[in-house]
Amino acid sequence: RHSRVGATLDILTTPVIAFAGTEDSTVPPGELLGWARHTTGAFTPHLVPGGHLCSMEHPALLLRAALGHRVR
Repeated sequence: RHSRVGATLDILTTPVIAFAGTEDSTVPPGELLGWARHTTGAFTPHLVPGGHLCSMEHPALLLRAALGHRVR
């Protein structure tokens, strides 16, 4: 199942960390901020080098960023 900003989703109360590739031609990085409306918790956007599969291109960057926001 594919999810897109603007789709009908339940509002989360948890923090959301969103990632986008700077060279993504499938979902433009500008759409990243739209995910903020899907949570009442903290929202942290991250732009990382790469395309739509930036998580596979730079997994260490995403892991470091996510671990930096872990619940303490």
